[in-house]
Amino acid sequence: MKSFLKYLLASFIGTFIALFIVFLVMVGSFVGTMMNSFSEGMKDAKQVKVKDNSILELNFNEEVTDKPVTNPFEFSGFDFSNFNKKYITLKTYLDHINKAKTDPKIKGIYLNFKGFNLSLSKAEEIRDALLNFKKSGKFIIARGDMFTQYQYYVATVADKIYLTPEGALLFQGMNAQIMFYKKLLEKLDVKPEVIRHGKFKSAVEPFILDSMSNANYLQTKVYVSSLWNHILEGIAATKNIPVDSLNKYADLLLIDSDSAALRYGFVDGLKYEDQVLEELKKMMNVKSEDDLNFVAMSKYANTPILQPITSNKIAIVYAVGEIASGNGNDNNKIYPSRLVKEIRKARKDKDVKAIVLRVNSPGGSALSAEIIWRELKLAQKAKPLIISMGDLAASGGYYISSAGDYIVADPTTITGSIGVFGLLWNAKGLLNDKVGINVDGYKTNKYADLGSFYRPLTTYERQKMQNLVEKTYHTFLKRVADGRSMTIANVDSIGQGRVWSGLNAKGIGLVDEFGGIEKAIKIAADRARIKKYKVVEYPKKKEFMELLMESLKGDMMKTLINAYLPESLKEQKAMVEFIRNNKGVMALMPYSIIFN
Repeated sequence: MKSFLKYLLASFIGTFIALFIVFLVMVGSFVGTMMNSFSEGMKDAKQVKVKDNSILELNFNEEVTDKPVTNPFEFSGFDFSNFNKKYITLKTYLDHINKAKTDPKIKGIYLNFKGFNLSLSKAEEIRDALLNFKKSGKFIIARGDMFTQYQYYVATVADKIYLTPEGALLFQGMNAQIMFYKKLLEKLDVKPEVIRHGKFKSAVEPFILDSMSNANYLQTKVYVSSLWNHILEGIAATKNIPVDSLNKYADLLLIDSDSAALRYGFVDGLKYEDQVLEELKKMMNVKSEDDLNFVAMSKYANTPILQPITSNKIAIVYAVGEIASGNGNDNNKIYPSRLVKEIRKARKDKDVKAIVLRVNSPGGSALSAEIIWRELKLAQKAKPLIISMGDLAASGGYYISSAGDYIVADPTTITGSIGVFGLLWNAKGLLNDKVGINVDGYKTNKYADLGSFYRPLTTYERQKMQNLVEKTYHTFLKRVADGRSMTIANVDSIGQGRVWSGLNAKGIGLVDEFGGIEKAIKIAADRARIKKYKVVEYPKKKEFMELLMESLKGDMMKTLINAYLPESLKEQKAMVEFIRNNKGVMALMPYSIIFN
């Protein structure tokens, strides 16, 4: 028996040592790969040299992010094939388009659509920058094997648009889809306990209805129509196709072939890429047998932009992601303690003369939004605070935005959604009837198990929850009313959880001016009365090993699941995350919208 135990123990120890060695080899290989990727990136940054008579190529393969990617692991999901993917901030993208406008070595821009990692609002800001670039007199040529509607919207700034023969241009209108789970929950015998204020507060509708309510349909119709009309007006202005005609083409699906795209004036020619390159060579006076000097945006973004020699700074603080509770390491969410820390740094830095808060958030925890709002108000009393809205600044995202002196939004920003709700779950039927599990226990007080997953709310509990929702909603109204110099009654009339586009929001006083992050920075400088300034960003990038250790400390399984989850299941995953994470009173954008 002793021999057996001895051999068993020796075998166990040997196996453990072997596994440990394998683990060290894997970690070493992983770190080596990461370090190599980082060193390659640094090499690229140092070696970029723009030749004379160059063309800046934008192929939109880069992931354009709002805030700097301080942690590449959060995006790569430990997918080695994806780790070398290029990430460029929107500000960097805009800065370098502006730089190219006056760069004597850049003669024009080639929009070569091979990807498109842009949301509508980012497409809007880049399109505006390209329109500004054209004022230099330099050319813009666009081509693609096919164009989506968003791609085409950006392409319409070009002097010429070319479509590959037999290629496609999709033009059928804008569609917003919402997935509903009521029947699924009924089959599982799970009942949502909903407490809300606002007839438009529709975040909970997917769990209690089979289709959109009349109020939700109305708000969706208004803001989606305004987005679509804005796109059509932009196309009409640059391609000289009337808006009525564009709608007719979409209604009848007339842009159904490459020849139709040419016939109706959507493109200027049907050319293969080599033919477009030959045309560019003629424009650049380059011999047919010679190569053109292209510089990709991913490379050009590494060329330095000189900042003025001054101690004055404009700080950009990024509030990107869902507003979460507590403290966490998910860099795709806003945790109050982390964001407050960054705002406070900018507020206390005497060289920072103004702050731009870049908001791209659907909202989330109402309490967390209040904590962030408080720190923003302290900053706003100390120095100018300008809000720049990205794709989303809705519900809790608007809550924190209301602390600013001035709000700048893209016409395509989704904002408003001033309303709150509480959502609890009763799974008693699932556990008792479907699974055969009964829950019993002891409680010291009558309502000690309030919010339990195992029973429904009582009438008394529901009223208490409703009171809390009403109190939170009133606070939300007051924050907006004070920040926007409106009455509470006025805010309530445009609140009730209703979602607005940036275009609509300006007309009702929720937004001050249309524009992107560059416009917000200029306004901040004007408010601070400074001509020369540097732009600094918060949070700042971390060192490689710090990022690696943070990533390894995180939820590895969650990271891997996120990386390899099929696109078709991401909506269901979002629903599960919603149920699991959204506790307490929420100020959250209603549902996840899928635009075509």
